[in-house]
Formats: sequence, C-alpha cells, structure tokens
Amino acid sequence: MGNTQARNRLKAQDFHYIAKNTALLTSDVVSDYYKEVIENSSVGKMDAEEFKKIFRLAFPERPEDKLDALIEKIRNVEKTDGSIPIHSIAMLIYLFCDGKTEVFLKGDKNKDEKLNKQEFIQGMTQHPVTSKILGVKTIDALLATF
Repeated sequence: MGNTQARNRLKAQDFHYIAKNTALLTSDVVSDYYKEVIENSSVGKMDAEEFKKIFRLAFPERPEDKLDALIEKIRNVEKTDGSIPIHSIAMLIYLFCDGKTEVFLKGDKNKDEKLNKQEFIQGMTQHPVTSKILGVKTIDALLATF
C-alpha cells in the first residue's frame, strides 16, 4: 500500500499555490483544512458533506447544482461505498484552480477559445502536471506526484 505518511504530506509550495489560486486566501488556512481532512479521514476517504464544505470554501462561485452533480459523479455509489477518496479533492482543487489556464492554452491551438476533444487531449497530455496524473496507474503513484 505504500508509505501512508508520505502520502499525507503536501509541500509548502502546494499550500501556497492552492491559497493563491482559490478562495482559501492563505497558506495557513489551506494547511488547517488539510490537517482537518487528514485527521478525520484515517482510511483515505471523506463523506460528501465534508467534500462539499471544502470545495465550496475554495470555489464559492461554483453553481450549487453543478457541485452536487460533481459530487454524485465522484461518489459513484453504484460501484463504491459512496465515500469520496481524499485524492479526488486534491486533484479537483488543482484542476479548478485559477492557475490552470495554461492547460487550456496548450490545447487551444487554433486560438478560437474553444476546445474540441483532440485539443483537450493535447492540452492535458502536454501540461507537465496533468500529463503525470494521466500517466499514473495507481493511487499511490498519483499521490507520489504531489
């Protein structure tokens, strides 16, 4: 299963990046929520309400109905116990951050401000972080990239 302690660590630069590109404001706020999630999620999963609380704090402008649809999709109650893996919130915060426009820009080769499927794939596979995420085959390997 890998080193649990290593998986539960984020670097100071990660807290700074999240604070800079979300509504969580400061690295200390991000760190406090991170510690709370880790303490409350000893098995690496969180419930939908905890996920919603943190996501709503990070991205208060997201429409409620879209957030609820996202939560239902990642809960995947047909195939799982309905709890949400902690790595899901980390990945989604990263992907929803204000700083992720470079993924869009890498894909939008014709500069029409729209991404077709091929442009989306190209942008995701050419970005240094998302290409790592896409190349990962296990959760442990994904967490090692953070």
